[in-house]
Amino acid sequence: FVSIKLFVISALPLIMYLTIFKSYLFLKEVLDLPEEPHTILPIIEYSMFNCLPHQVLSRSWNITFDLLAAVPYLIHFVLPLLFVAYNVINRRRGGVPLIYQYLWCVGWVNIVAVIIQFLFPTAPPWFNDSAVYDETTGQVISSMPNEAAFQRIDALLGVPGSKTYTGSRP
Repeated sequence: FVSIKLFVISALPLIMYLTIFKSYLFLKEVLDLPEEPHTILPIIEYSMFNCLPHQVLSRSWNITFDLLAAVPYLIHFVLPLLFVAYNVINRRRGGVPLIYQYLWCVGWVNIVAVIIQFLFPTAPPWFNDSAVYDETTGQVISSMPNEAAFQRIDALLGVPGSKTYTGSRP
């Protein structure tokens, strides 16, 4: 009974995060939050680097660089599961099991990330490359999906993974 109670308490921040994340579009509408400013990141990047780094890097692409750049994105989904499996295999004796501490920390880190997204919403830096703006209002008229150039990785692997993943995210 104690371990179930500890598990539920440890998982509460993660459950809160998942609830907020899945309700993001609804909460954005209810709270009447503004649309994402699409030019904030490009302005910051240009002021820091005097260029747009993603455009510079994409000019001289090759499949090796694409794969190297994709590894962190592809592996970050699996790492938490591997860490949980590691903790189950190598249980600590005494004290609070590491899995409970992990659940607690993952939940709070993700809650902070979602709060930052609410407070400072912005589009990814490559969004502007495919966006078409209204000249009078500056509003986005349309945009093409660009998934951070993951379409090249999808073509190499023969799987439409990035379009499926990014198309389902708020």
